[in-house]
Amino acid sequence: MPKNKERLVLVVDDELAVCRLLARIIGKTGWGAVTAASGQEALDQFEPGKFALVISDVDLGEGPNGIAIVLKLLERQPGLRVVLMSGDSINEDQAKKAGLRFIQKPFDLSVISALLE
Repeated sequence: MPKNKERLVLVVDDELAVCRLLARIIGKTGWGAVTAASGQEALDQFEPGKFALVISDVDLGEGPNGIAIVLKLLERQPGLRVVLMSGDSINEDQAKKAGLRFIQKPFDLSVISALLE
């Protein structure tokens, strides 16, 4: 984990392969990544000021969805950069109604690099 908290990303996805892939891509950019496999795990790992960005899937299986989770994180750290992702286009409308940035799965991995620039 990098010492510079400005360069740390919280990745939230219930698919372990997606978490691993995104963490690997993020690591190649010089940033660090912490992964969470559920909304509750994300809430448990989150500390205000620790992360510069949160990338979360919308559909997280059981429990609250990614939109609810990132809204809770924004309450704890207003101004936190968050990006939601999903393969279901219905989730894009819900994310935009909540005022959140959204990327559609599958996406080109260069999108992740662009988010970190």
